[in-house]
Amino acid sequence: MPAISALSSNTEKGASQAPFSVLSHAKLNLSLLIYAPRSDGYHPICSVFQEISLHDTLEIELRKQGEFSVSIPGSPIDGQPNILDKVFASFKGTLTHGYHVTIRKQIPIGGGLGGGSSNAAALLKWLVDFEKREISSQKMRKIAVSLGADVPFFLTGGTALVRGIGEKIRALPTPRQQWFALINPNQHAATSEIFRAYDRQMAPLKRPGPTPQRILQGAIGENGFKPVVWTLIPALAELETQIGAELGLPLFLSGSGATVFIPLDSELDAERVAQWVSGRYPEYWVHVTQSCGSKFLG
Repeated sequence: MPAISALSSNTEKGASQAPFSVLSHAKLNLSLLIYAPRSDGYHPICSVFQEISLHDTLEIELRKQGEFSVSIPGSPIDGQPNILDKVFASFKGTLTHGYHVTIRKQIPIGGGLGGGSSNAAALLKWLVDFEKREISSQKMRKIAVSLGADVPFFLTGGTALVRGIGEKIRALPTPRQQWFALINPNQHAATSEIFRAYDRQMAPLKRPGPTPQRILQGAIGENGFKPVVWTLIPALAELETQIGAELGLPLFLSGSGATVFIPLDSELDAERVAQWVSGRYPEYWVHVTQSCGSKFLG
């Protein structure tokens, strides 16, 4: 397999006195089916992931060999163990430099948008390039799977069918560029809590079968977590009712929440919806974004 070289286009070597800057994009689950847990407790899924323009920025500074640290200014998780520590550790002390990474967060934490996984994939790709490592795509995928379920997707991004526990990825075409209004009620949906509630409340599909045609076509729709998340975060159920009644628009859930999204045809439409939500719910996080990472077909 060919080696992967994925240095961010806005990252240039040679200016060691300034941090290297790497973008780390979020994703949406356009649809998400959840199956009964395997013997190891993990739930297989069938989902279409869509990379979006919303992103964090990693600022990477060189340090003495063997050193590694992470800071997330203004974040409640600053100073806590971070998935980026695992990325550094995966190289088993063979890197020629140490690093400090400052994460400039824009992706909501615990929002179902894959922020932490995206950060991990971005750093992994950057380190492989900067350290001039010859690593096959198969090896990169293996490292990514060891870091977390969503990390393999972010090695390539774009639009993809994701199955298994995140390790089975099939690229899909993006039919057309889309805009989205993202909304988060500033509540944290812990994935482990959502899965436990799901196991208590729902009757999951028994086993993964053929992928439904609507999912292969990238249709936006079903998310198996929605009934559980609506129960645990009633504000989202209320929001869906209000948006449906006053704007006539559907509301969709990404991942295990708590971020929801509304697909729209233009940036102007998305901005109008975002303004409406901000006017009604000023305490909510609202953001306009677009699909990215793929060659758009129309």
